[in-house]
Amino acid sequence: MTKDKNTLDDLSRNLEPSSFTHLFPRYPFRYPWKKFFQLFSLAIVITWLFAYGFQWYFPIFLVLMILLWQMYRRIKAKKQLQCLEQVVFPAVIWHYFQQQYGQISQEQQQWIEAGFKDFIALQILKRGYYIMPSKAVDEFWHIYLAEDGYHYKKMCQKVLGFELLHVPHAHDLTDYEQIELKRKTVQTWSFACDLQRISASQGIQRPRLFQMDQMLQWVGGFYISTEMIRQFQQSLASQSSDSSSDGGDSSSDSSCSSCGGGCGGGGD
Repeated sequence: MTKDKNTLDDLSRNLEPSSFTHLFPRYPFRYPWKKFFQLFSLAIVITWLFAYGFQWYFPIFLVLMILLWQMYRRIKAKKQLQCLEQVVFPAVIWHYFQQQYGQISQEQQQWIEAGFKDFIALQILKRGYYIMPSKAVDEFWHIYLAEDGYHYKKMCQKVLGFELLHVPHAHDLTDYEQIELKRKTVQTWSFACDLQRISASQGIQRPRLFQMDQMLQWVGGFYISTEMIRQFQQSLASQSSDSSSDGGDSSSDSSCSSCGGGCGGGGD
């Protein structure tokens, strides 16, 4: 499963620049300006429609409320991300991990832990359904749940405010489920890019979480390239033009996660 350090160093140099530059960078929080301006524009329209029925200060009050709400969400997310950075995982996880997958270096452990924190951070940026694009990180997640589920629940409650569940799903997917998996893969890619301030539209770099298995040379790992993401986007665009409706993002208010090879989950 593991390679010697020289091989890992060679792999690291071959990865896109700025990836793995720091194992634990301060998680950025991209302010949702597009969403803010949409809400702001809607508030202006509503204000003009009802301006004559309220006092002159109503428009100012409405705008201030929207600004305060956005500021609150921003501050809350930053605190959650800082709390996530400080999480220390129990040593027992790595004891059982190495029993099952062999000896790995301290540096590799840090990569996997950083990848898992990246995945948790996606739920902070936007609570929703995400695929797990790393087999190595997913195996860490499995063992974490199995060997110290109590610590996992406490970590989730402290960082997220809810428990992020992990449950397996069927390997034999229907056509609709395959389309949904592609859509969720693209969505996970987009938010993982936001997490590291990478341009998702340009497709030049891959987020750290999507590079993890290649970096570790994990046997049976998931290798999702920028070209694959572009193909998914083109396929989804083509299918959406032929479909009457996909029902929207039905899981946007649930805290669900899945791994590309066959696991999923959700939380209350």
